[in-house]
Amino acid sequence: MMSLENIVIDCSYLTNTLRIGRKGKRENILLEWEDREDEILCAVRDFLSNKCKEENTNTFGYEWNRKDGKIVELRVTIRDGGDA
Repeated sequence: MMSLENIVIDCSYLTNTLRIGRKGKRENILLEWEDREDEILCAVRDFLSNKCKEENTNTFGYEWNRKDGKIVELRVTIRDGGDA
């Protein structure tokens, strides 16, 4: 069975991509990594969409306070589309 203990998801400050990888002995170094931006974003979208269903609402999200006093908001909104 694969151990997930050393597996992390992060955002590369150098390339601004979401990636999944394996940590080395130094916590801030990834020994192996792959760009998995689409998969990570789709998982977050599905998670937030499911939260909308659970809460019986068309929008759900999270917000975080930054050190500079600004607020970062991550939200999904489900709305009717055009002709499908």
